Amino acid sequence: DEVRQGVCQKTLAMIALINAPDLIVVGCATEDLPTIEQLAKERGAQRITVLDTAGAFHTSFMQSAASNLEQFLLKYSFTNPEYPIVANLTGKLSTSGTNLRNHLVKGMVSPVLWAKSLGTIKGVDVKFFDIKLFVESGPGTYLTRLNVLNGIPEEQTVNISHFRLKAQS
Repeated sequence: DEVRQGVCQKTLAMIALINAPDLIVVGCATEDLPTIEQLAKERGAQRITVLDTAGAFHTSFMQSAASNLEQFLLKYSFTNPEYPIVANLTGKLSTSGTNLRNHLVKGMVSPVLWAKSLGTIKGVDVKFFDIKLFVESGPGTYLTRLNVLNGIPEEQTVNISHFRLKAQS
């Protein structure tokens, strides 16, 4: 709320991701960066990093792309998933194929609620495993760092790109 009221309402910035309680990403036009940085500093931001991205994803700047995705997805039927999916749009479990389609579209113009999603995942009773393990794919350890910021021990996140598979003879 502090970011929303102190930075976003005074500029054209929008919250794009809530990755942890104290790690919030805002999206904006490049020309608004100096103003947004100043407002954030005035409100006590400890660190400000400008991300090099191709767009202000998960904000209303993506409305045109979201409309195109919506039209594209209407061609396909979505069945209900076999297992519940945690939707980053709501941070809640979803078992509806229709909701999943809507979440994909709305997620393009709405903040990713990663911290809330992790809270939901931590509360799910996993029947087949003694330990919950988060699997990160791709380069880097960004998911691992986000998990740690949200209270998940580092050893509970494994980056599968660190494993090498042996070819079978």
